[in-house]
Amino acid sequence: MANWKKYIVTALGAALVAGAVLVSGCGGSTTKEPTAGSGAAPQVLKVGVNPTYVPFEFIKEENGEKKYVGFDMDMAREIGKRLGMKVEINNIPFDGLIPAIQTGQINMIASGMVITPERQEKLNFVPYYESGLGILVAKNINDVKNVNDLKGKKVAVQMGTTGSVAAHKIEGVGEIREFDHNSDALLELKQGGADAALTAIPVAKYYLATTQDSNAKLVEEPITKQTMGFGFNKEDKELYEKVKKAVEDIKADGTYAALAKKWKIN
Repeated sequence: MANWKKYIVTALGAALVAGAVLVSGCGGSTTKEPTAGSGAAPQVLKVGVNPTYVPFEFIKEENGEKKYVGFDMDMAREIGKRLGMKVEINNIPFDGLIPAIQTGQINMIASGMVITPERQEKLNFVPYYESGLGILVAKNINDVKNVNDLKGKKVAVQMGTTGSVAAHKIEGVGEIREFDHNSDALLELKQGGADAALTAIPVAKYYLATTQDSNAKLVEEPITKQTMGFGFNKEDKELYEKVKKAVEDIKADGTYAALAKKWKIN
């Protein structure tokens, strides 16, 4: 009987030791995935874009498949490659881009966004392109030499852009027609629904060079000079710094110049 009790005690002790080793082993092999705010860079570069801003971002059909193309899209993919991150493109209305990055839906804006003091209060920006805001007018309009000459004129703009802000500052403007997409504002000008459209100068030049029946011309005097930037959540400082360094490298090794030439914005 004593031997039997001794056997039971020994067996129970062995079981407890084995259980302790098993629990210890499971705990040692557990690895936590990086989470937002952990300081680890995300593995996916979630890029927010409103793809209607030719030649910076737009949708083009190639071999029966619709693809996101343009200078900003090439830049975003090059940045992702250099950071070892998978690039995910998210199609979002322009005025929804900042809310999307604030809620974590995306972690980078690459949509021809102009850096303004108001936007800098909400985002960190990596500058990447020096531009200017220009005026496209119908070919039959010859009395518009600068923004002040748009008094009494019908002006088409994209909602939420610096062009929209500038249009609302024009004293005595006849009518402001706002659209969700820049391409719709240009179409309104082409179809005669507007006398002028306000958009970035490189966008205007590309539009005139690639649209034979645009029925438009670019006013020589720009409204303002402006800088485009990639936008980031202010809390995501690590990704911001990494992209900043990647953009510096892209400019230094000639890749930036090649892409600018490809999209006719140099």
